[in-house]
Amino acid sequence: MATNSITEDRLALAHGYVAERGASHKSLRLRAPDGTVAMTLRLTPDGPQLIVPGGLEVVAEGDLRFDCERFDVNARAGMTLQTGGDLDHIGHRVHVEGNEVAIAARRGDLQLDATEGDVDVNGSKVLLNSPKE
Repeated sequence: MATNSITEDRLALAHGYVAERGASHKSLRLRAPDGTVAMTLRLTPDGPQLIVPGGLEVVAEGDLRFDCERFDVNARAGMTLQTGGDLDHIGHRVHVEGNEVAIAARRGDLQLDATEGDVDVNGSKVLLNSPKE
């Protein structure tokens, strides 16, 4: 396909990419130069879906914000949140659960504060000042 070539359902883009309109005009596909689908935008009755089979990287020089009713993330293999600054986790109720949960303060203090409630520590054994080596 020639550069900047346009047909009714295909548009050639820079660097060999091609945009294609899907059957019955319900999707838009972006194909890589090798022909694989790099991204699909699917229009559904519940709203648009963005499908990226090979992964997606978002780079923002400034702030990146999401404003929505509810934000759900499902990471099948693992998840990392990393920051060079502070991490504030604020909510009406914060629930953390796992087969194992570790909290570590590498430098400085670790504070537990229940200003208007109790601090409950339950376990088969509760060990204080007992580092595992």
